Amino acid sequence: MHRCQVRAVMTLGARALHYSGHGEESCLAFEDGFGQAHQITPPLLASTCVAGGQGGENSTGLKLVFVCACHSQPAANAFVRAGVPHVVAVRSTGQVLDQVAICFTRHFYLSLFSGQSVARAFEVAIYT
Repeated sequence: MHRCQVRAVMTLGARALHYSGHGEESCLAFEDGFGQAHQITPPLLASTCVAGGQGGENSTGLKLVFVCACHSQPAANAFVRAGVPHVVAVRSTGQVLDQVAICFTRHFYLSLFSGQSVARAFEVAIYT
């Protein structure tokens, strides 16, 4: 998925975005339908997610963004600046261990889908 496809999803009114992939301090890597990686920088992420908003700066239709990638803090900060009310990501700039990420993700979404708030789902997931 490259920037145009991400923008299209936002324009169509996506309310949640889950990213699991490769991250660097300067970008997240999105793959297109041909197996090619496209680097999307934090400023491009912010401007892209605003495409689905209701108008105005820092307005986005997204309610939740989940970034599961190494070095995801710059991307998370971009989503916060774009006005996304709930952003879940790795706070440090370190690497994400697959088994830890899988466990966290499973418990986060299980809690969320069972009716817990985003904050409570995060608490449940972080302590598992």
